[in-house]
Amino acid sequence: MNILISVFFILYIFLLVWLRIGWNKSVHNKRKINPVKPLVSVVVAMRNEEKTIARLLTDIKNQVYPCFEVIIVDDHSDDGSRGAVENWLTENAGKTGFLRLVNNEGVGKKAALALAVQKAKGELIMTTDADCELLQSWISKTVEQFDDQTNLIVGAVRMKGKQFTDHLQQLEFASLIGSGAATLGWQRPTMANGANLAFRKSVFNAVGAYEGNSHIASGDDEFLMRKIHQRFPGSIFFNHNSDTVVDTAAHQNFKSFTNQRIRWASKWALHQSYFSKLLALLIFSFQLAFLLSPWLMYFGYLNINLGLSLILIKAAVEWFFFIPVLRLLRLPINLAAFITLQFIYPYYVVTIGLLANVVGYQWKGRGYNSSKSAH
Repeated sequence: MNILISVFFILYIFLLVWLRIGWNKSVHNKRKINPVKPLVSVVVAMRNEEKTIARLLTDIKNQVYPCFEVIIVDDHSDDGSRGAVENWLTENAGKTGFLRLVNNEGVGKKAALALAVQKAKGELIMTTDADCELLQSWISKTVEQFDDQTNLIVGAVRMKGKQFTDHLQQLEFASLIGSGAATLGWQRPTMANGANLAFRKSVFNAVGAYEGNSHIASGDDEFLMRKIHQRFPGSIFFNHNSDTVVDTAAHQNFKSFTNQRIRWASKWALHQSYFSKLLALLIFSFQLAFLLSPWLMYFGYLNINLGLSLILIKAAVEWFFFIPVLRLLRLPINLAAFITLQFIYPYYVVTIGLLANVVGYQWKGRGYNSSKSAH
């Protein structure tokens, strides 16, 4: 048992080192700044966001980039979202020529985004979510990343919050952002977030938009990224500029958090990439082995000194990976949250990984059966 557990730990530690090297490749990939300022179309799928959409519109209006438009597609909101947009338009009369509000002709986020891209006048498309906050340089610093070889830019997203549970979410979410950027550094894209994504409209159309996965509720970001990677390999990059990081609020209740993570995890079984499946299997297997380690030590199946040493080395290497990610996201280093995650994260990974394959989830007031269409 000593050898078996050690193998799991060693594989995981090698994975972390590999990710750290990939992270360095991503953030040190200094492409030439693009001086061209084309028309940019910011597209947003909106459903039941009456409390946050006005703030997002104000953030977009305050962008320093000189030429952009905004297309908001209302995905059949049953709250006051549409009224909130109309009120914002009234309050900002004379400054609203850049904004169009349209109704979704289909159902779901992918249908809304596809409609928005179809109506977009710009060649560069940027996506974000209706509950996000943007820095004034979000558009301008992202456009600079587009050289002739770039078709898609994956941006970073940061959780906001002041409570200890918010800090736990910040670290967990930062690990996802860092891992996605790291695999991109090796040109093996695994994760992206539609809250901060930019791509060429011509490429979106060339890969058939969401064709082949439009029936899956989630994955507007990752499935598109994988299609672009298959058709145009080597043209996807991570946006390492901290001035383009997008903010989103941490979850305020356990139910919304688990619904989101089950939704995200359920996509992995549908990916065609063997690398992504192998990566998910390795992480799940290691976290399961980590959970069993204390019990194996207690019953004498695992040497205590060896087990504790492996746990400490694993934590140190994770810290080594976290530091530059938190620095780019401009997040504080919360040691208490980091230590707490060492104990609860394995339970979270194993539980979510299992639930994602057997239970459905709620998203924006709609119910889904594990990556299927709404019911």
